[in-house]
Amino acid sequence: MIFTQMKRCLLIMPGALLAFGTTVLLTSCSDKKEEAPKVDLTQFSGIYSSYLKSCGECHEPDNEVYKQYVTNLDMSSEEKAYSSLMLVAGLKAKVGLGCPELAFVKSGSANQSLLYAILDVATADKITEGSDVSCKPKYHTRTDGGVANDPTQEQKQAIRSWIEKGAPRN
Repeated sequence: MIFTQMKRCLLIMPGALLAFGTTVLLTSCSDKKEEAPKVDLTQFSGIYSSYLKSCGECHEPDNEVYKQYVTNLDMSSEEKAYSSLMLVAGLKAKVGLGCPELAFVKSGSANQSLLYAILDVATADKITEGSDVSCKPKYHTRTDGGVANDPTQEQKQAIRSWIEKGAPRN
């Protein structure tokens, strides 16, 4: 009889151990996904890392698009992006943005910044009102057959706010 009970116990134990191990394993794995760290969109560094960095796919010196069309907008690093965004556009006419006298970023005025105008159609429509500059910036987010890379509303608002606050290097 003792032998029968031991035999039954030995048969039950692996199942119990398996159930225990599964429970331990399942409780150690949770449904919680680690969230990516929140990017500070009030800072240029946050705007660059969350959106402008992807512009480097075309706007960097080794890219054919850059060589063919854009003379001075380099988004390949945060430092280069900030420096080139603070310049007068100087784009070649065939780009279609055609606003060589405008700054990519006019500190304090998103409505007069080429960067914001190419992301916001309403701004592009009004960018040269009341000035002697004649141009119509083209809405531009990876045109020519590329995958659209529109900023989210949050990113777009952050870019606008950053420019309006003087476009600080932070």
